[in-house]
Amino acid sequence: MDYFTLEGTELTVSRIALGCMGFGAGAQGHNPWALDEAAAESILRRAVELGVTF
Repeated sequence: MDYFTLEGTELTVSRIALGCMGFGAGAQGHNPWALDEAAAESILRRAVELGVTF
């Protein structure tokens, strides 16, 4: 994984970011296409294993 420092800060993050808009409580009316916690967990876990920090 490649990392870079955000300009004007000392914060270093991965060049690849994981958006989480598709994760949530779809059954409660928020984004009915969203993945529930069980489905999202494997995606988040794999991203962390690969070094995604952003």
